[in-house]
Amino acid sequence: MDQFVTRENIRHFRDQLEGEIDPIVRSLLHRLLIAEEDRLGRDSDILQQIEAEIVKAKARVSRQQALVAAMKRNGRDTLRAIAVLNSLSDGVLQFEDFRQQILIALGQTRSL
Repeated sequence: MDQFVTRENIRHFRDQLEGEIDPIVRSLLHRLLIAEEDRLGRDSDILQQIEAEIVKAKARVSRQQALVAAMKRNGRDTLRAIAVLNSLSDGVLQFEDFRQQILIALGQTRSL
């Protein structure tokens, strides 16, 4: 039962991170997410989940980069869109850092 709750918390925090742009809130959500992931342990199952999240996060960054570029071409204000892009990019870095921690715990290494 505990693992079910932990996995649901992880899913909830990831969903919240997708739409959150406030850097302070994102930082808090990342800390909560990592704490929940730590409860599951650092095994190959969580590694696969993190790698899937990295793929999704990179896709969100790409979409946001395209949006910022289109907004610039159209002469629109990009301040908020760039803030979102920066938050999404920070999220990718945090996921990649967590992946590296898992790899180290598993006795593996991987170049990025």
